[in-house]
Amino acid sequence: MKHKTFSYKRVPKKQFLIAVKGRLEDEVSPYFRCIEQEHRRSGRGIGFWALVRMLFPVIETVSSVLYQGTPGQKRARLLQEIGIPFPNLVWEMYRHTLSHNDELMAARYKGRQVGWGISIGGNHKCEGGQLMIDM
Repeated sequence: MKHKTFSYKRVPKKQFLIAVKGRLEDEVSPYFRCIEQEHRRSGRGIGFWALVRMLFPVIETVSSVLYQGTPGQKRARLLQEIGIPFPNLVWEMYRHTLSHNDELMAARYKGRQVGWGISIGGNHKCEGGQLMIDM
């Protein structure tokens, strides 16, 4: 007989999302405060790749709870709703690269090379061949 390694307790969506919000406030918000404080102190831009590593699994999980469809469709829908341009490209460029490697690479999209960038307190934008996401 096979033994399950993990078991999960099903909870209502609202309760699940409240718990996710609490974890983000408790575990991720302190990093934002430190980064913002350092930015004010030094006056220079600060990117923080670890935020991608912290937030993209949450996006993956929350999208699977909120939406129906394939995993890619669910993620794209949530990324679109939070204002991320080119959600599928962002997922491939940022999530996969920073989860499985330690540096971002340029991508080729529709025959063009696309660079990347991470900001805090700016805006998501795509211009001049660069796709910038604001954490």
